Amino acid sequence: MKRVAIIGGGAAGLCMARYLGAKSRMFNYVIYEKGKGIGGTWAYDDNIPSLKYGHTGVEDLKSNKDIHSSMYKNLRTNLPKHLMEFPDLSFPQRLKSFVSHKDVLAYLNDYATHFGITKQLRLNNSVTSVKAIQTKEKVSDVIWKVSSIAENSNAPIEEAFDAVIVCNGYLLSLSFFYSSTIGLLCIGTSTIY
Repeated sequence: MKRVAIIGGGAAGLCMARYLGAKSRMFNYVIYEKGKGIGGTWAYDDNIPSLKYGHTGVEDLKSNKDIHSSMYKNLRTNLPKHLMEFPDLSFPQRLKSFVSHKDVLAYLNDYATHFGITKQLRLNNSVTSVKAIQTKEKVSDVIWKVSSIAENSNAPIEEAFDAVIVCNGYLLSLSFFYSSTIGLLCIGTSTIY
């Protein structure tokens, strides 16, 4: 059985977890999410003053670690819900076609619950480094050492994985990587390289 680390609990991370979970005899996964809940960009928090009207660009993201999204209080999607949903779970019929960010976040929570993903979540847990350790002579024979730290802890935890999937959003940094050997990456909005 292969162990897989998924970094990020937004839509891309949840989608990866759902499909790895469907092959549970082959994969065992963990999702690292630095926030207090899943949702990624859809996790709007009214208590962050800068988010009230959305951020103004990448500089806002760099200067305020709490901002990870362009979300704002009254945002509605610019796509109909049937184009945004995963193929194996629909948005509730009662919702209007152009849903609010709250509806999308609720949908992602429903998705995680429906497919048993919540059991594998490590919330409030930031990845601080990812290192490829070569185990044999071939460059492709590596294990991945993932170091993380929980929000209320000073002690980092290091775990070994066979693969790492990065789903932390396209505006966020990959500064935790310390290797030129990359396995499987999923960067941003569900793109697999």
